[in-house]
Amino acid sequence: TPEKIHPKVDSVLDEFLKIWNEKMPTCENDYSRTRREVKAYWVSLFVGSLGVITNGDWKKVTFVRDGAEDEDMLRTVSVLKSF
Repeated sequence: TPEKIHPKVDSVLDEFLKIWNEKMPTCENDYSRTRREVKAYWVSLFVGSLGVITNGDWKKVTFVRDGAEDEDMLRTVSVLKSF
């Protein structure tokens, strides 16, 4: 529902902007370099969350937190890939 989606989008975009603003000065205000650094930050975060869970007879590669699928991380990826 839009009521649930809007806060998540706001949260992810706020986090993206925060990371961007942290990286920009260390990249000497170079937009291209900052973009690469921000992408590297998110990729590292996502890779660190990958895991395998058992789903019946199947194994599933997904984002995992506390032994279960991390739906919050899945939503974060969904928001970021949409722009």
